[in-house]
Amino acid sequence: MDASREERLDELSFGIAGGFSAKRTVTEQIFPQFYPALLGHSPPESYLSPPMILPRSWMSIKERVIIPYIQDRIRRQDTDMPSLERRISDWHRLNPN
Repeated sequence: MDASREERLDELSFGIAGGFSAKRTVTEQIFPQFYPALLGHSPPESYLSPPMILPRSWMSIKERVIIPYIQDRIRRQDTDMPSLERRISDWHRLNPN
């Protein structure tokens, strides 16, 4: 963290030191040592939430593309089967919203 701060490596990203740590002790005890202004000013745990990493249509993609793909792969051993990436892109093309 010292080297990162001295070399100003994290100035291009949003947040402090690239974001809060997943480890509670780091966020609560280590960060305030390097960023004294955080002491007593960190948001409560209930205010923090991870970014949405799955698309909004995840449940539909999972049910209509992922699970059928896995089932097909289990049943068929041939390599002529379309890839999962292809099936997902086809699904997106046919379901733009």
